[in-house]
Amino acid sequence: MRTSRILVGAGDAVSQTSYGAIWYMLERELQYPFTAMDPEQIPYTDLRQFNVIILPDGYSGAYSDRIGAGGLEKLRQWVNDGGTLIAIGGATAYLVAKDSKMTSARAVGSSEDEGGKDDGAPAADDASDAPKDAPKGKEMTAKESAGKDATPKDEDKKSFPPVKPVPATPLYVPGAVFRADVDHNYFMSFGYEEKSLFVPVNTDLFLRPSKDGANVVGFPKNAKVVSGFIWPKNTEQLLAGTSYVVDEPTGGGHVILFTEDVTFRRLWRGLDRSLHQRLPVWSRSLFRNARLLSRSAGTVPESPLNQFGSVP
Repeated sequence: MRTSRILVGAGDAVSQTSYGAIWYMLERELQYPFTAMDPEQIPYTDLRQFNVIILPDGYSGAYSDRIGAGGLEKLRQWVNDGGTLIAIGGATAYLVAKDSKMTSARAVGSSEDEGGKDDGAPAADDASDAPKDAPKGKEMTAKESAGKDATPKDEDKKSFPPVKPVPATPLYVPGAVFRADVDHNYFMSFGYEEKSLFVPVNTDLFLRPSKDGANVVGFPKNAKVVSGFIWPKNTEQLLAGTSYVVDEPTGGGHVILFTEDVTFRRLWRGLDRSLHQRLPVWSRSLFRNARLLSRSAGTVPESPLNQFGSVP
């Protein structure tokens, strides 16, 4: 069983809130060591000393500037050699660019988005509030309409105002909760018994499903908000059929994409398991063995892993 050697991105490109939550989860809850490093050091670092790299939520442009083309190529080679790269939020936005060659998932509304109607996203016409079929009782036959003035009256013009199409780009969602589907055919969903779970949506990053990888958690085509604020004729329509968590096999390794920071302020403990599946197997085994030893002594210590539902 291989021990995880974890590198976590830190510095100006990274959201300090996101880094802090990951630090707390690893060091305080899992009691697992990791190395913090500014992404700009990646091009000059021997990545072979790590087998897991976590890029916290941050700023995609800053990630691009700091890692650079050389660092991206180095990350890509490291993943091909068997590494696991975990990207969260803005780091995911950075990696889904076509030039990164890390994943086949694409951001909805980006210049590289070729999903559209093929992936089940509603067309602009589908968002119309106007009735698709007029009641038959009010339809005129050809004979009845013959000879009548073909020019519509002013009041008829006002009956159905012009319908605004659904924008192609998602608007930033300040905070909402949706129900997402879990695909139990993949390792990252191990331990989830239900077919769906509630997830936070606090982003404008929606992902088209990966064509080559596993779409472990995603939204149904009839995605509906459960709680919070969304934008009418935008959020539900563009979120429908998209992915929330992607596991993309790349060479001998994996690229794990989270559109949302599931560690945010350690509020969404039900989502921990999907992230822990790609973190320290050794640490979970250590806690499980410690509990067995404690039972034989008549005491069972509080394990943060057990408490937060991370050990099946």
